[in-house]
Amino acid sequence: MPFAESPDASRPAYGLFLEPCNRATAGEACRRWHYLGKIGAVTVAQFAVYEDGEFIGTVVFGAGPRLLSGRYRCKPREACELTRVALGRHRTPTSRIVAIAIRLLQQRRPDLRLIVSFADSDQGHHGGIYQAGGWIFTGSRKFHSALRVKGKVVHPRSLSDRYGTSSVEWLRKNIDPRAKKIETGEKHRYLMPLDEPMRRRVQALALAYPKRPIRV
Repeated sequence: MPFAESPDASRPAYGLFLEPCNRATAGEACRRWHYLGKIGAVTVAQFAVYEDGEFIGTVVFGAGPRLLSGRYRCKPREACELTRVALGRHRTPTSRIVAIAIRLLQQRRPDLRLIVSFADSDQGHHGGIYQAGGWIFTGSRKFHSALRVKGKVVHPRSLSDRYGTSSVEWLRKNIDPRAKKIETGEKHRYLMPLDEPMRRRVQALALAYPKRPIRV
């Protein structure tokens, strides 16, 4: 399977260029350049990123968390989640790449009003790319319901998509006798409203940006 899709003569040889891509291309970029090592189970759209004609990664959007639409008073199709930013070596600021991907997504989905994304403190992330892009920080939360299965930390939703259940008892009986729930670090929640009414609604929830963690 090729790493990137077939070369297209319409792609510029210099500068930054994004275009829609298939799951295989996005998935390979996630395998190489994202700490989770894979693309999400359900995607709304994915975009290939090129710099000076070279494929350097992907930006992926998935279905929004189940409570997202209700919490911010929008319909399910009006919200989605930025689930993966998987990039190799590049010189363009990541925040600019994400901003262009959002504009392309809006062209395909003009009904969208809100995008959410999470910065995982377990990975040392504080949300710098979102802060640089003007996203709105609305707080942090712990995801107590993560599970460790076959040595890997997995979100219950991923397990439900794969097996139809995230029950620890079922997993221990059928998949991994050592499966267990684990305590995870905080995930910082950032929102990008796409219209003015939604911006006013979300801005009222804004908190001070978290600071970059100090490495010791």
